[in-house]
Amino acid sequence: MGLHLLVLAGGSGTRLWPLSRAGTPKHLLPLAPGGQSLLRATLDRVAGIGDDVHVVTAAAQAPRCSAELQAAGLAPDAIIAEPEARGSGPALGLATAVLARRDPGALVVSVHADARVRDAEAYRQAVRESAAWAGRRGGIATVGLVPTYASTGMG
Repeated sequence: MGLHLLVLAGGSGTRLWPLSRAGTPKHLLPLAPGGQSLLRATLDRVAGIGDDVHVVTAAAQAPRCSAELQAAGLAPDAIIAEPEARGSGPALGLATAVLARRDPGALVVSVHADARVRDAEAYRQAVRESAAWAGRRGGIATVGLVPTYASTGMG
């Protein structure tokens, strides 16, 4: 039973328009400290937590996401590409089905590629603790950021 991290990196590039577009959605923009993309910052943050890291993205964004995986020192072919964008739930369903075929006892952690995290070590610790909790109980644990206001745009 391996621990697999799924980085959700989808989106149509409309939330930060005109900066983001279909070809350069928010997670591929250099908005992280040091001018990194949000995806790259997320990959750096979660690398080493589990057995592997996969990026779940739209097929059209797969080449750019693969380049970010490679730049982070991770397997560039660790892409799970959606044939059509259908939202976070279906993307997770597809990705967990793919992983379940490879590792029937997989423990899966999903994180979003477009979050800005100020304390990376506290975040990593929260992910580790949540994964351990879910693994012991055979359940689901969620790690998130504390919202500053209600929003229907967050799925």
